[in-house]
Amino acid sequence: METSSITLLLFTAFSGLRMFSYLPQIRRVARDTNGASAISYSTWALWTGANIATALYALANLGDLYLAFVSAVYAGCCMTVIAITMLKRRQTGAMALAPLPHRTAERELLAAQALSP
Repeated sequence: METSSITLLLFTAFSGLRMFSYLPQIRRVARDTNGASAISYSTWALWTGANIATALYALANLGDLYLAFVSAVYAGCCMTVIAITMLKRRQTGAMALAPLPHRTAERELLAAQALSP
């Protein structure tokens, strides 16, 4: 088997695995209850940009539709993680602002302690 065939086989195999590797991350972010605090916007945005650049390069310079397609799918998966993270953080922020009975009691206790000599 030639080197070019081996590298194509490896690229195809790992591209397929990579495509599915986004799914557990998307699922975890969607189920997260802490505002997806472990997700870094800058990292996922960088990966999105790199995937978009690869897709454009593959189309414009290589004429490689497969590479362009899978890179666009990778970019879409990255954007999905970013979008879900934004929603989760918005939901968590809204919940943090909502008055909860125990928070009101805590505030009253702190105010009473501050006023007592």
